[in-house]
Amino acid sequence: MRITIAARYRPYSHHPGASCLLPKSCWVVQAYPTLLRLLKEGESSIEIPLPFTGPVREFTLQQDLEKGCVWVWGVANEGRFRLLLEVQEGKLHFDGKEFALSGPFREAPAIVERLSFGSHKAQDWDAVSQRTDPVEILPILFALSQWTPVVESERTAAFDLLERLDEPFFRAAFSGILCPRLVDGEHQGILPKETIPKGANSLALIALAGAKIRKNLLEQEETRIILHPPKHLSGRMAHAKLDGVGLLDFEWRQGRIRRAILHAHADALVSTEKTFRLRTAEHERGERTEGEFEVKNGSVYFLDRFEK
Repeated sequence: MRITIAARYRPYSHHPGASCLLPKSCWVVQAYPTLLRLLKEGESSIEIPLPFTGPVREFTLQQDLEKGCVWVWGVANEGRFRLLLEVQEGKLHFDGKEFALSGPFREAPAIVERLSFGSHKAQDWDAVSQRTDPVEILPILFALSQWTPVVESERTAAFDLLERLDEPFFRAAFSGILCPRLVDGEHQGILPKETIPKGANSLALIALAGAKIRKNLLEQEETRIILHPPKHLSGRMAHAKLDGVGLLDFEWRQGRIRRAILHAHADALVSTEKTFRLRTAEHERGERTEGEFEVKNGSVYFLDRFEK
């Protein structure tokens, strides 16, 4: 028995001028067929001309949250091109060149916690941003939060929308492919007019949103595990890191946990708020457990038949 998520987090756009965050950094990449522009709040932009002539067909900007990089490709008069932008040791590596960038930066996650609500639609962000469906957006936003530096920020009206993680938040607090912002450039009437304080940083929205998404599904209090499957959605979470315990995979349907697999990386006494069947092998009968059990480092535990 395995709980896996086949979807790969690689949102993309075919729109010239599309933008996305550059993983591991606080910089935004804005891509055109013959120009790349790097943007950061409070700093001058960096422009990188591209040696192509158009019209460019099949133009695409893709944010790769599996490898932690950005791809730009298309077909110009000179032929097909595919460009890789990646941050390493505080520098942008691109086309054999290095560009110094200011921080903060973030190391690549050792393991990306994965989330799915069952959507298999293409991650074409021009369409995704029109639908603003949390089922499509939340897993990608959660993945992005694990590649984005954590920064401090004074609160603004955009932060108040974090409580719901719904359409108003997606429309007002982001542009491009989940590029955070504190001012709604489309003037949609969602955010009030306000003076943005100097200590405000839109990048903080990413980390806070990721933490909120996770807390809505899973909490840990020392070695106590609390699962909160949403009643209106079905889905699964894989590689969830439990400090001092190990990794947890679990899935739910309409508010009920169906099964979970715990990969123990330490000896611990684990407790949950539910009663379930516990097994240490897939084909054994197992036994009912009243919410508390002991795990051993290197062992795998199968949990199912959770109480209603």
